[in-house]
Amino acid sequence: MKKLLSLCLTTIFLFILWGCGKQPTPLERAMSLYQEFLASDHPQESEGAIFYKNEWLRYAFFDMNGDGIPELHLRTLFYYDILTCRNGELCVWKSLNTVAEPLNNGAVLITRTDLDNFSGYTYIEYDFLGNETLRIDFGESSKHFFNDDGWIYASTSYYYFEGEEVSKEEWDTLTEPYFSIGSDKIEWIDVEPSHP
Repeated sequence: MKKLLSLCLTTIFLFILWGCGKQPTPLERAMSLYQEFLASDHPQESEGAIFYKNEWLRYAFFDMNGDGIPELHLRTLFYYDILTCRNGELCVWKSLNTVAEPLNNGAVLITRTDLDNFSGYTYIEYDFLGNETLRIDFGESSKHFFNDDGWIYASTSYYYFEGEEVSKEEWDTLTEPYFSIGSDKIEWIDVEPSHP
């Protein structure tokens, strides 16, 4: 509720500034466009992508390209899109897999798990426009078996970093810089379910 009130007050403040003849800053313009986008009950379109508000689970404002202006992050069960403001208009900065998590440094960590006890991770950094500049893949896999009592136990574990098998100790050392970045600076806002 506090966040909603804060967003409303920000929007009102921007309209007052515009009414006084003051040109909005790029940050003010971006936040105004984001607020209009979020407030609309109609499907929104940006660069051919259509966004339906009733599909949103949560959103966040977080700067991914380091220009001091946050991007608008939108999550649903099926997609994760990041919108930015470019030349006074909204556009898609990046469309990501739903298992991607933005990190405090503007990079993304994708985590995949499967039924074969494999956990794979991809760390990706992007440039100002959202183009990939660095990708690092690593993972771990455990072989599990049933014994005569029906219990599952792990026989061996394998660790991979950039396609090479490494020891558990090497893997911990190599992956720690990526796991330690964190995502605590991204504040997600849950969307209230809409009723028809």
